[in-house]
Amino acid sequence: MRAGFLLVSALLFFAGCESGDGTSSRAAQGSRMKELLDSGVRFEGGNGNSINQAVIIKAPNELTGVRAEYEWIREHYPGWELTQQEVISIQGITYDMMAFRTPGGIDRTLYFDITDFFGKQ
Repeated sequence: MRAGFLLVSALLFFAGCESGDGTSSRAAQGSRMKELLDSGVRFEGGNGNSINQAVIIKAPNELTGVRAEYEWIREHYPGWELTQQEVISIQGITYDMMAFRTPGGIDRTLYFDITDFFGKQ
């Protein structure tokens, strides 16, 4: 299941879900976020800067939840470039750690609580 989640994440990333070059228009970004929210995605929790402040994503399934992660980062850090991704489980809670570089060369790490959708088809 873990390998499937990572495969889906990688496929979304490399299929162009995130251009990484900042060329996505604000209108397109807003449209993608609206589509996710209309599909039942909800963002809760903190700002993602630590596990204790993880962005909690509620989503109907894994594919939609992964899209929501990427869209949340795209909205807050336009032009980001993924450098590492890892699924972490701590005391029954599943997190996705996303490390990335901003266009300005700043390395960031964010944490998403993906327990709600992890493994859901």
